[in-house]
Order: sequence, then C-alpha cells, then structure tokens
Amino acid sequence: MNRFRILLAACLALTVLSTWPLWQARDFPPLLPVADFWQCNLGWPLLAACGLLAVLPRLGLATCWIGFTLAMLLDQTRIQPQVLSMLMLSLATINWQPGVLAARASLVSLWLFAGIHKLISPAYYQFFVPWLLGPEWDSAAGVAVAASLALGEIALGIGCLVPATRRLVAFGGVLLHLAALVLLSPIGLSWNSAVWPWNLALAAASLAIVLPWGGWAMGECWQESPNWVKAWAVGLLVMPMGYYVGIVDPYLAGCVYAYNTPRAFICTPFDRTEVGGLDKRWNVPLPPAPRLFKALFLKVGRPGTWVEIEDPRWCCGGTQSWEWQQDRSGPPALRIKKAVPSGGRSPPSVY
Repeated sequence: MNRFRILLAACLALTVLSTWPLWQARDFPPLLPVADFWQCNLGWPLLAACGLLAVLPRLGLATCWIGFTLAMLLDQTRIQPQVLSMLMLSLATINWQPGVLAARASLVSLWLFAGIHKLISPAYYQFFVPWLLGPEWDSAAGVAVAASLALGEIALGIGCLVPATRRLVAFGGVLLHLAALVLLSPIGLSWNSAVWPWNLALAAASLAIVLPWGGWAMGECWQESPNWVKAWAVGLLVMPMGYYVGIVDPYLAGCVYAYNTPRAFICTPFDRTEVGGLDKRWNVPLPPAPRLFKALFLKVGRPGTWVEIEDPRWCCGGTQSWEWQQDRSGPPALRIKKAVPSGGRSPPSVY
C-alpha cells in the first residue's frame, strides 16, 4: 500500500503539472469561485502537498485534501473527475479502515455508473464509436463493441462486491485502464493528457484495493467504520442517480466519455460558439454543469448575447436560452429567453 500511495502522489502531481494554468490565479478565462475570495497561485503548494503525501502519509493526506478542496472552492473549473477520484483512492493508503470503505465505495461507484451512463446514452453510440474506431465502424458491430465496453465497466463495479470474482475484477481493471492509457497516449490518439495519470492510478488501484478486499459487499471495513462513514459510502454509491433528476453535477456522478452531459453555446445574432469541451489553455474541459455555464456567461456575456444550454436529461427542460442583461444600478443578470423540447444534439466535443 505504501507503493500505491507513492504512485497516487506522483499521479496527482503529474495531473497538476499537465494542467498547470488551471491552478493559477488568472483574469481570463474567468475564475468561477463558490464565493468571492482572495485568489492566489496554487500550483506549487499543491505539488508540495503531493510530495508530502508520498513521505508522510497522514499529514500528506490531510494536506492534499485541504489544498485541493480549497482550490476547487476558489475556482469550480477545477472540479475535475480525475482529481476527485484520486483523492478518494488516497483514503485507502493510510491503514484506516473507514478510509478503505470510502475508497472502495468510490471505486465501485465510478466503474458501475461510468458503464451505466454509457450504456443508456444514445449519443455514446452515435459519436463515441466513430471517434474511437473510425467512421467505418459506424455500424452494428461498432455499437456492439461500445456496448461491450460499457457492460465491462458495469461488471467491474458489481464484481467488486462478490468475493469469487474479485481477482478477475482486479486484473480486468488493470487491463481496462492500461488499455485506455495506451489508447489516449501518443501511441494511440494522443488525446487528453490530463487523464493519463488517472488511468495509471486506477490500474494500480485495481490491484492495491481490490485484491486485498475480503468478505461480501464492502467487506470487513464496513463493520469497523463509524456510522457517518457508512452513510458517506452509501451516498457515494447512490449519488450518481441524482444526475438524472438534476441535483448532481455530471463529474460527481461518473459521467465520463458517455456523451450524456449538458452543453452550452454562447450566441450572437451572427455566431454560435461552444463553451466547455477540452480547453487547450487548461488541458481540461469546463465541468459540464448548467450552473457553471451560467456563471461563466455572467462574466463574459455582453448586451445582445445569450447562452443556449442543451441538456439531454428529460427533467431539465431540453434546450434553454438565457439572455445577458445589466441594469445601470445592478450587477449583470440572466433572463430566460426561450425553452424548446429535447431533441437532436450537435456533435459533442470529445472528453
């Protein structure tokens, strides 16, 4: 577990380095803080926290959690799934059974819902297969391959809970995430280097967390954990379902490469430009949450512009448009412009 902790610390540090501008104070693109706070550059302190995690487990873990949580409060663009996942996995590395429970729950939830989101997302089959396998695979065979990948992730999540299948899950997880790493690396698509360390960490977690896992379901750590940690673990397992009723952000629900998340476009009478997608300045996309799209547009909008938000969830109103306006006596505000039923979606940017 010490080697796994050191690897996690290195993967977190590599993620910070590969997304370095994201962790700095900046004027543009604008920061999206939870509240107005004093801003500062956080790259070097976060690297120091990762180094501390490698050599002083408990102090380093606390420092990483405090540092990255503060960074996300100062700019919600930093709420990225790879960072959240590796922070959760790090809880299993300090010989603390409640932490092991939370890490196990996060891993099960990630695999299970990443697969479910893909399996039931029409856009996943429409856009993922041509991107991954090429346009010649846009057929029944390609759909079968895509569905198999989704079912494989679901099988990993469920298999973690059954003692007889855990060894198979452990090596299946290694295969899945090393294959994803190779696919996204320069050997393959050379895409989204910010998640390369995450896939390496998940491959290692498949061995470090799943192989020692004993007992049914969450195992022995369930009995050894206080009630508040049990509630946290259950929350991690059911929270992704809240995405479909509009109460949980996509990245907190395991929506990765499923093409089932909201999208936003800043519009003028002459132009329509997508916001979000993979931003080369940060090397990560803006988290695809409507509340963040609106917060961003409040800061960059001008009179005569509006933002269109396409939301594929049935409960969230289809496509809505919000106009930017500002009274002389007040701050900028958004006014609903129109709402249309859910329908076809534009081709998404790949994440």
